[in-house]
Amino acid sequence: MAGGKVLGRLLSSIARTSQTADVCVIGAGIMGLNVALQLKRRMGEGSKVIVLERAAGLGVGSSGYSTGFVRAFYSLDETMRLALDGISAYKNWTSYLRTKEAKASFYRTDAIWMLGQEEAFNRQMQRRLAAFGVESDVVDGAEISKRLPMLSLDPFPLFDDDGNEVPQHLPPLSAVYEHGCGYLDPAACLSDLRDACEREG
Repeated sequence: MAGGKVLGRLLSSIARTSQTADVCVIGAGIMGLNVALQLKRRMGEGSKVIVLERAAGLGVGSSGYSTGFVRAFYSLDETMRLALDGISAYKNWTSYLRTKEAKASFYRTDAIWMLGQEEAFNRQMQRRLAAFGVESDVVDGAEISKRLPMLSLDPFPLFDDDGNEVPQHLPPLSAVYEHGCGYLDPAACLSDLRDACEREG
């Protein structure tokens, strides 16, 4: 094959090759295809990046099982920073792929994080999100019901070993409402990335 072409051995689980390449990426999931695309762009014309996939098609592994939901709410700053890079790419998907058309597109949904934390913790998380430029609100039960009227806020019942329901003394409900997050179709994303790898050689 011509130098600089990304080998699309994505549709054969038994294919073998004796070719050489500058870089060989193992796995054609969302990470593998992104790594291959970015390496090719950085290494430039004349470089050869090969992608190998053992499955018979795209999305057989964890990328295909993913819900495709992307958000900034994470415990570690490093993870949050990485997630925001991904969100930026997904929100500007055609620009990221350097194409005018794509199968996948970003759908904004926002998210509400009801993790059983008290308001003080959620205020701290709100400050962390703000430090990364992410808008969020700390909301109580009344505000949650206003924004999501179909959502039941009744706590799950707690039972003892004899099957009797046990009273729960829970703190006032507090949650973080994150703006700007959403989802994409994982299968469409993989298809778009494969097409981009093929276009850019």
